[in-house]
Amino acid sequence: MPPSLSVVTICLNDRAGLEATLDSVIGQTYRDLEVVVVDGGSTDGSLDAIRAREPRIARWVSEPDGGIYEGQGKGAALAKGEWLLFLNAGDRLAAPDALERLMTPRPVEDVVYGDVWMERGGRLRPWRAPDHPSVLHLMRSMLPHQATAFRRALFLRLGGYDLSFRIAADYDLLLRALVEARATTRHVPHLVAIHNGEGVSNDPARTPRLREERARIQEKVLPEAVREDWRVYEAVESQLPGRRVRAWFRPMARPLRRLSRALRRMPDTGGTHRPDAAKAPKG
Repeated sequence: MPPSLSVVTICLNDRAGLEATLDSVIGQTYRDLEVVVVDGGSTDGSLDAIRAREPRIARWVSEPDGGIYEGQGKGAALAKGEWLLFLNAGDRLAAPDALERLMTPRPVEDVVYGDVWMERGGRLRPWRAPDHPSVLHLMRSMLPHQATAFRRALFLRLGGYDLSFRIAADYDLLLRALVEARATTRHVPHLVAIHNGEGVSNDPARTPRLREERARIQEKVLPEAVREDWRVYEAVESQLPGRRVRAWFRPMARPLRRLSRALRRMPDTGGTHRPDAAKAPKG
């Protein structure tokens, strides 16, 4: 019987990061999973790290590829699980029961996601995901892929990643899933993973490219009315002092949220209450 969850890890010349990632998965209390590793042809000993853990790895491959998203797509093709979670070398699960919290009860939704720790310079800060990934949220941010299980059948139906996007292909996939495929979602308010903040999408030098790709994706996926509302939102927001933006602009934000829910055929519940997530560790 296929596993419930496939954890896909990609790597290129990051043996230490790969070891930390794999060990965090292998040590999970949740057992209905498989580990798939896609190495891009490492020469730094990463293959030794894979071979040392081979009894706990379902499938792995090492060969040159076209980058992050081609590697993740290759991992999805090798996977057998009902859901996919992409946990790249250097990222790791936050606790031994992280996946048990995320996947229990067994999801019925297309996308189930938790919260993450952002790690930079040896320091951790929590990144709380929204209860509902509205268009308003997705115009500037997305869901943390390290803590997001994506139904594999939906991933394949959408054709996987669009490799024309070098930095934001995961954003494109998520937006297409939520807006075009009307994917159902559930937020699990627990800190599931630790995200290494030194990745490609966090490189300041790549920020202009990231913005440009996201703008193209939004133009491709979102209706013109949504993008026009967003342009008005940004124009008004740019004229307001920081702390007063939310209070002053809330009336315009609500229609965007309602439109987001309508696009995904979700009920408009007005305000939402969110349970407290796990507290940050001291120290």
